[in-house]
Amino acid sequence: MNAYITVLSVLLLAVVLFMAWTILRRQRRGMYSLYEEPLPLARVWKEWTDAAGESDAERARRNALFTLVAPAHRQAVFEDLQRFEQQALAEPEPLLAIRRELMDSIDRRMINREILALPENLRRQLRAQSGDVIASDAEAEAYLAANELRLEVLREYAGRRFGDRGPQDWFEVYEHAARLKQRTARDYIMSSMQGELSDDGNARQQAISLVDSQLRAHLLKVLPGTRFDRFMERQSG
Repeated sequence: MNAYITVLSVLLLAVVLFMAWTILRRQRRGMYSLYEEPLPLARVWKEWTDAAGESDAERARRNALFTLVAPAHRQAVFEDLQRFEQQALAEPEPLLAIRRELMDSIDRRMINREILALPENLRRQLRAQSGDVIASDAEAEAYLAANELRLEVLREYAGRRFGDRGPQDWFEVYEHAARLKQRTARDYIMSSMQGELSDDGNARQQAISLVDSQLRAHLLKVLPGTRFDRFMERQSG
């Protein structure tokens, strides 16, 4: 079995075991009932961009990301986030919708970065064959910047409205898993484009997708504020 499938499987097992241990130590409560405040996303957007009270380095980082996104794209991101907020708040558990969207944003970042990292001839071939792939490198870079802005504001919103943000939390676990997937994504795309994808390669990709979907399902159940500090330290060690 592919080494990355094994690593992702270990990651999933560690998360499941950690969750079981956590639930034994803490009384289960609603996913967000102790954290929710009537804080509109529009306010989070403004305060994130103003960065009042943040360090000089953090203000500079946010400003660099904000200015990297063209004004028209910024407005589109803001309007899209407002639409998403209304959709999420209409659901029985809005935080689950927000977490799913954050995971999707991480995956969009990963796959588009890998497409940009392909050799130029394969990028052209992929774009010619698929209408779902962004048409040029410049558009892809603009899309990645807008996706990152949207992700950061939505992450801030989840933290401030639902208490769902902290160091070494579920989000960082999923980012770690995305980095593991990223190591195989480019090889899979290149093999597909060059007609060299074997049945074994397809099976490995399906196995990775299965493990990833299981990991997502388990991370959706993690209580806000749960830390995976010891687990993340082991992964980075």
